[in-house]
Amino acid sequence: MQDELEERVKLAVQSILENESLTGDLDDEAAQALLDWGVACVRRIALETAGLDDGAAEASMASRLRATRRLMRRVSAWASAPPCAMQTGILSDIAAQAAIIYGTAFNPVDEHRLAAVAELYARSTCSKAGLIARLRAMLEPGSQVAGGNAPSSLEESHEQKIYETT
Repeated sequence: MQDELEERVKLAVQSILENESLTGDLDDEAAQALLDWGVACVRRIALETAGLDDGAAEASMASRLRATRRLMRRVSAWASAPPCAMQTGILSDIAAQAAIIYGTAFNPVDEHRLAAVAELYARSTCSKAGLIARLRAMLEPGSQVAGGNAPSSLEESHEQKIYETT
């Protein structure tokens, strides 16, 4: 059974690493940050099928693996697009894919936090790899990515502005 699980993990990881369309036009550093996130997602998904036969595992993994590929394509498109503070729509879609991937472990992210990430990108104060890491840290349960789940000072100041105007 352990061999079957290891094979599932291996195949899931290969499906990410061999699909060049997932990183689009990202530079090498940003593409690596996105690949690292995608590999972590599919590894998690595959490992959660321990004890399932191949048919049940495939059924359990299919929609979550599809969501991982969608998340990666959307993150790539977001990070490759010209900076614009009005990108909360695509970020909301990315968060929706993360909810599918992480299931009950996912903690929904409010629109203010997503707006802060969009603003950070619009201000170009962070590399694309850094933006991807920040987004991953915000969306991934128990993230150990640099930045963790703590908001940046920009996020805090953005949230403060919002609360002051409401």
